[in-house]
Amino acid sequence: YLAGMNTLILLSLFLSSSVNGLYEDQIGRFDWKREYVGKVVFACVEKVSSTGRSVVVGTEENVIASISLKTGSLLWRQVLEKPLVKKLNYLAITPDHEVLSIQGDLIRTWDPSTGTIKSEVQFLHVPNKSVANSFLLFSNNVVGIVEILHGGYLSAITFSSKTGKLVSSKKENLDWLKPSTKCTTSQEYFICYNENNSSIMYFSIHDALFKEYHVQFDNLENTNVHHFSAIYGSAKDSYIALKTLKNGLVLKISENEVSVMQTVFTSAHAFSIAEVDEQVLLFLRDRNEITVVDLISNKAMKDLDMHLEKNEHQGSNVMVWAFTFARKEGGYTSRILVTSEDHSLSLFASTGKSLWTREEALASIIKVEMVDLPMSPSDVVVEREFEGAGGILAMFMLRLNMQILQLQKGVFSYLGFGDYMGVSHSKVDLTRDEFNLQRMIVAVTSSGKAFGLYNKDGKILWQFCTKNFEPFKRFDQERLQLYVQRNTKHYPYPPLCLLIGKSKVDSNGILIPFNPITGDVGSVIYLDKPILQTALVHHVNSEFIHPVLLILEGTTDLYVYPETAAEFVHGFKHQLYLFTSDLTLGTIDGYAVSPSSSQVLELEKTWVVNIPSTNQRITHVVSKSSFEKVHSQGRVMGDRGVLYKYLNPNLIAVVSEGSDPVHKYFINLYLIDGITGEIVFSANHKKMRGPVHIIHSENWVVYSMYNDKARRYEIASVELYEGNTQYNSSAFSSFSSMNPLQVEMQAFIFPSSITAMCDTVTEKGITDKHLLIGLPSGGVLELPRAYLDPRRPLVPTVEHRDEGLLPYVPEIPIHTEALVNYYQLLQGIKGIFATSSGLESTSLVIIYGLDLFYTRVSPSKNFDVLKDDFDHYFICVVLGGLCIASYVTKMLASRKALKQAWK
Repeated sequence: YLAGMNTLILLSLFLSSSVNGLYEDQIGRFDWKREYVGKVVFACVEKVSSTGRSVVVGTEENVIASISLKTGSLLWRQVLEKPLVKKLNYLAITPDHEVLSIQGDLIRTWDPSTGTIKSEVQFLHVPNKSVANSFLLFSNNVVGIVEILHGGYLSAITFSSKTGKLVSSKKENLDWLKPSTKCTTSQEYFICYNENNSSIMYFSIHDALFKEYHVQFDNLENTNVHHFSAIYGSAKDSYIALKTLKNGLVLKISENEVSVMQTVFTSAHAFSIAEVDEQVLLFLRDRNEITVVDLISNKAMKDLDMHLEKNEHQGSNVMVWAFTFARKEGGYTSRILVTSEDHSLSLFASTGKSLWTREEALASIIKVEMVDLPMSPSDVVVEREFEGAGGILAMFMLRLNMQILQLQKGVFSYLGFGDYMGVSHSKVDLTRDEFNLQRMIVAVTSSGKAFGLYNKDGKILWQFCTKNFEPFKRFDQERLQLYVQRNTKHYPYPPLCLLIGKSKVDSNGILIPFNPITGDVGSVIYLDKPILQTALVHHVNSEFIHPVLLILEGTTDLYVYPETAAEFVHGFKHQLYLFTSDLTLGTIDGYAVSPSSSQVLELEKTWVVNIPSTNQRITHVVSKSSFEKVHSQGRVMGDRGVLYKYLNPNLIAVVSEGSDPVHKYFINLYLIDGITGEIVFSANHKKMRGPVHIIHSENWVVYSMYNDKARRYEIASVELYEGNTQYNSSAFSSFSSMNPLQVEMQAFIFPSSITAMCDTVTEKGITDKHLLIGLPSGGVLELPRAYLDPRRPLVPTVEHRDEGLLPYVPEIPIHTEALVNYYQLLQGIKGIFATSSGLESTSLVIIYGLDLFYTRVSPSKNFDVLKDDFDHYFICVVLGGLCIASYVTKMLASRKALKQAWK
C-alpha cells in the first residue's frame, strides 16, 4: 500500500510541475487565429436586422455560415459532420425565413440571425445499389429524392421535412432514360432532356407524373444540346437554360406547364434569375462580363451590366450568384457573389468593383514551411565585416564605418526618424528580428494556390496560383512537396523555394520556383513524365542552392533541378540513395545513383522490400527530418552509465493496415534502413485499425491507432538503442554491422481520438521534446514526451528515480492547462507544423484546418529569456547604488589609510 501511495505522490508531483499555463494578459500577444469556411457551393441571401443583409453559404467542408454582405466578415458558423460521413446536399431559405439544410438523411433548420439549430429531423432512406445518379428537391415542406437507376429505371421518394415520415414512393421504367441523360432540378420539378425526340420530360414531386414538352428549335442554329441546367435565383417559377454549341434559350415551368421565353442568348451562360416587380431579370455571364436581360420584354438592362474586376491569380469563375436589391432612391442594384478557381469568395458591386474577398483556400492547406526573413541593411554590413577580404587596413576602415553607422542608427531610432540608412519603411517591416521569431509562413493549398503570411499577425503579404496545377494523391490524401532551396542568409542571393506538383491535364510533373519573401514566381518547368519521388540534397553549390533530385516514371535517369547543378551533384555520386513506394503492389524499392557521365545521373535498383498487398496496404511512409539536430547521443542511466541511442538518419518508418478472418483488423510497423533495405525492427498490432498518426524523430517512433477490441484509442511508443557501448561515435554508416539493437516498446491509453500530431523543434535540439496533438474537440494538447517513454517502470527503483523516469501508468491525461490554444477552439484540424526559432527554448507552431492558429511554445520554459515582469528599473538602481557605494568606500578607505600613515 505504501509503495502504491509513493508512486501516486511521485506522479502527482511530476504532473504538477510540468503543467503549462497562460496568463490572461498574454492572450493574443504571441498568437492569432483566423476562421474560414472553405469552398462555397451554396449561397442564398437573408436579411438580418442587427447586422444588415447577409449571405448564408454552404461549403464542400460541410460548413454552414453567415457572411456579412457589407464587410465580408463571418457572423456565425456551424461545422457539421465530415463530408465523408454525410455530405451537405442542399441549402436554402424557407418561406418561414429559416435556413434549411439537408445533409445525408438529416434535415435541419437554423436561425439565420444567430446560427442556432431550431429543428432536426431524420428520414429513413437506403440508396439503391444500382444508382447511377441522384437528385434532391425541396418544395412546400416536402423533400424529394430522385434516383436514376441502371437499366432505364427511375425512383422517386418524398419525405416530410417536418416529421421525416415517408410521403410517397414511385418507381418507373423509362426506355429513353440513361445514366448520361441530361437532367436537373428546379424547386419542385425534376426535368430531363430526351435526345431521342428533342423533348423536355418533367414531373413535380407533389404528383410524380411525367409530362412531355417538345422543344421548338426555330431560333437555334442546331439541335445538339450540350448544356442543360436550372437557373437559380429569387424567381417564383422554375427556369431552365437549354444551350446548343452557339446559342440557347430559356424555358419556364409554371403550374406544370412549359413555355419558351423569347430571349435567345449566344456565348454567355445563364446563371441567375430574379423577379423584380413585373420584370424577370436573367443574368448572363461570359467569363468576367455580366449582362442582364428582361425575359418579359426581351430588353437588355444596360444599367445592370458590369465587368468583374478580378485578380489574375483568382483563376476562372467556378460558381456565380446574383442578388438584386431595391434602392432607396428608386431603381435596382445588384451584387455578384463569385467562387473562383482558387476557392476565393468575392463580392462585386454593380460597377464591377470588388467589395471584399475571402481567401477560403486557406481552409484547405496541405503544406506549410516557415522561412527566415532577410537581414536588415545594417546586418548585411556586419556580415561583410566578417568576410575578411581586402587586408587589415580595409577591414579596419570597414569596422570604423560600421561603428559610425550603428551610432547613427541608435540616434535616429531614438529620435523616431526611421531607418538610419535612408530606406523607407513599408507597412510591414520584413527584416529579421534579434531572436529570429518573426518569419514568413509559406502555405500551399489543395487548389494549388500559395500564400505568404506574416507570422506576427497573420496578414497575407503575397499570393499566386498556377493554372492547371494540382497536388499528388498519396495515401488517400492530397500532398505537395515544398523545398527551401536557399534561405535568406546568403546575401545578395535571393531566397528560393521550389513547389512540386502535377498537371491536371496529363498528371506530368510541374516545378514552380519562387521567392518566399516577395512571392515572385520564376520560370515554371513542365516535365514530360509523372514524378515518383523527390529528395533534397543536403549540400549547397556555389550559389548556395540545395539541388532537388526527382525520379520520373518510365526512366532510370535522375532529373536534377536546377539542371546546372547536375555536375555538382555528380561529385556526391557515391553518397546519394533514394527509395520509392508502390502502394498498389506493396513494394518499397531502393536506388543508388550510378552516373554514366558528369551530366547524366542514372539510378540502379539495390534492394526491394515486399509487403504483401493481398490483405494489407501501405498507409504511411515517414522518414526523419533532413535538418533534424540531435543534441545528446545517449541517456544517462541511474547507475551513471550511458544508454546510447540508435541514431540512423536513413531510417524509414512504414505503416501498413489490413484485415484477416481471425483478428479482423491489424496494423504493422516496419523500420527499414533506406540505404540497404534491411528491416531493423517490425511490430504487429492485432485487432487494431486506423486512422494512424505517426511521428519519427531521433531514435524513437510514436504512433496512434484505435483498439477495436477494447474500443479505445492508444498511442504506441518505440525507442531504439545500441546498448551501453557506442558502435561508432564519429559517423554512422548503414553498411557497417553492429550488435543487435535494444528495443523498448510500450503502449498507452489516450482518452480521445487524434486528428493531427507533431513534435516540437528547436535550434540545437537541447530543449525537451513535446508532442502537439490535435483533438477533435478543437484543442491542441502539448504533451511532454516523457509521458510516452517506453522505459517507464511498473515499480520504480532508486535508479529509476535518479534517472527521472515516471512510474508506468497506462492512461495519458488531458489537462486543459496544457492546451496551447486555451479556450479558442479550432475546427477541422488537419495538420500541425513546428519549427525552431533563434531561441533554443522556443518553438514556432502553426495549426491549420478550417481555422488557422499561430503560437509559440516553450517545452522547457523560457530559460534563455528574461521574464516579462523582470524589474529592470530596480536592477539598475541596485547596480548604480553598488557602484556609488564602492566608489565612496574606496575614497573613505584611502582617506583612512592616509591618516594612519601620518600617525
